Amino acid sequence: MKYSCIILLFLVVLICIAGHSANATPNQEVISWSELPELPNKFGLGGAFTGVSNGALIVAGGSNFPHGTKLMIQNRTWYDSIYILPNKREKKWLTGYKLNKPIALGASVTSDDSLILIGGSNTEGNQSEVVQLTWNASSQIINQVALPPLPQALSLIGATEIDGVVYVVGGQFERENMSLNKNFWSLDLKNLDSGWKSLVPWEGPARRSAIVVGQNIGNGKFVYIIGGEGSIQNENGETQSRHFSDGYRYSLRYENWEPIADAPHPVTGAPGIAYGQSHILIFGGNTWKQKDVDSSKDHPSYSNDLLVYHTITDSWVVKGGLPLGVVSSEAVSWGDGIAITGGETEPGLMTPKVQMMIYDAGANASFGIINYAFLLLYMVALIYMGLYFSKKEKGTKDYFVASHRIPWWAAGLSILGTGLSALTYISYPALVYSTDWFLFPQRIGLIIAPLIIIYFFLPFYRRLNVTTAYEYLEKRFNLPVRLYGSIQFMIFQLIRISIILYLPAIVLSTIAGINIYLCILLMGLISTFYTVLGGIEAVVWSDVLQVIIFLMGIIIALIVIPFYIDNGFKGIIDIGLADYKYRMFYLEWDITAPVLWVLLISATFSSFMGPSTDQTTIQRYLTTKDEKAAAKGIWLNTIIGIPIGFLFFWDGFRPLRLL
Repeated sequence: MKYSCIILLFLVVLICIAGHSANATPNQEVISWSELPELPNKFGLGGAFTGVSNGALIVAGGSNFPHGTKLMIQNRTWYDSIYILPNKREKKWLTGYKLNKPIALGASVTSDDSLILIGGSNTEGNQSEVVQLTWNASSQIINQVALPPLPQALSLIGATEIDGVVYVVGGQFERENMSLNKNFWSLDLKNLDSGWKSLVPWEGPARRSAIVVGQNIGNGKFVYIIGGEGSIQNENGETQSRHFSDGYRYSLRYENWEPIADAPHPVTGAPGIAYGQSHILIFGGNTWKQKDVDSSKDHPSYSNDLLVYHTITDSWVVKGGLPLGVVSSEAVSWGDGIAITGGETEPGLMTPKVQMMIYDAGANASFGIINYAFLLLYMVALIYMGLYFSKKEKGTKDYFVASHRIPWWAAGLSILGTGLSALTYISYPALVYSTDWFLFPQRIGLIIAPLIIIYFFLPFYRRLNVTTAYEYLEKRFNLPVRLYGSIQFMIFQLIRISIILYLPAIVLSTIAGINIYLCILLMGLISTFYTVLGGIEAVVWSDVLQVIIFLMGIIIALIVIPFYIDNGFKGIIDIGLADYKYRMFYLEWDITAPVLWVLLISATFSSFMGPSTDQTTIQRYLTTKDEKAAAKGIWLNTIIGIPIGFLFFWDGFRPLRLL
């Protein structure tokens, strides 16, 4: 009766949670905009340098046209002011700070709590200086340090910083005409004495005002060039400007360029920024070919589009609009959002507004009644297992080794389930999705490990007649050594379990709308419940259930997803080939990279290190009736483990073009 009450209590709690989540409207993806205090310059600023130093938002330099609408260079006013906004609570900018000279229309990057100003222009012409600004909040002093100057004076350049290295792209070296530079330079901030290095430029045309961003593709880091403005000769031999929509990316590992998908429309001089692990955001920008640079007549306002590029899928999405479309501005990550400082709203017309974007991904899918039903059924099954097997517990032998009554096939599936968690289910497809099959050769270690385990370690542990692997340490050495080994194991498992609980909680929270902390608490409580009550027998059979569910889930995905892809299964093959997802053998001799020989060596050792020393696996060997049954379970784990790994890897790239 008391067991029925416990089950009923869990059902009521879970149904209440599910009912609340099912009836609630899922959170939708939301992009919200607000404004920070306006810049102190009432005419606004274009081409200012923007970044973050020690938590403070900094805007330095800039220019505008306060004396009329004739957009001639001699009518432009250049500024040397530095404005500082220490935090979002401040109502006004700190002023009174000055650069060494007025300057604008360069590039800026944030690195190690400093803002770096690169190149630019002023009344004297283009500049090559590179200056590092660092804000000291306690003394309210801003320090300026000169860094190695550019090899050539440039304005309208693009720049980004990756791992302490600054990359500079393109620009204009003669201010009065469209004299463009096809340069690609780098400066290692940790080795300034080496100065600027010239790198191989991209294959496309030279350009100015391109969007330059550093972003990842899986575990690879790239420099991206998108859009910008170049020049072409018309039929009369006259030079005209041309706005680009093409893009390129440079691999820092392989040191080569490749083209990317064109943007939805040409984009020049727009604020751009890396967002998250694999996105690039571009705000507004100039989208058309200027005809008259001396007048604002016939010039439309700049684009309000928010363009989103996904580095892995190589695809673009237009995500609504900006409140105010601008060019000659910069976007910087600050606090919980992205700040866009000032900029030019129409040719010659600057704004002092500072726009702030905050993105809330929310949850864009409903979990559904069927999914809730299966979730509840699974949890009830786990609780029942704990209650059922608790009746068989008569002592420590039952609790720790199930009195050797576990069938060999259940022990084998349990060994597989021990290493096959929700972490595997999420991370392996995600790894393939973001990279390729480079990690698959590690599965070869599963073939080598059973030979070593069955003929050396299995007889050793079975004949010791122990209930835990760490009893051997006491028999061989002493109690302190055993305690040390046990404590190390528990610490490792606590860290591992925290990750295993956290990742599926993120997924469950996102798709079901359940609070993430409640997800972790429920999973932790239920796992503890059936483990404490049912011992190893409940754990083994819950592993069997888990492996079956995992297999069913991935097989159903294999069957269903081809129906949502053009050309079905053939379309899947084509996608994999087009995106190089089948690559798995990297033959370089690089000890720092996951090349083939490194993976084979690591797989050989890691595949038998856990089964030979880890209590979670060794305990499964001890639950079968004899060594022969345990050996069959180990071989079953191997026979099933390799194709399961194949399915997880296969599942990783199939949705590549669905996003």
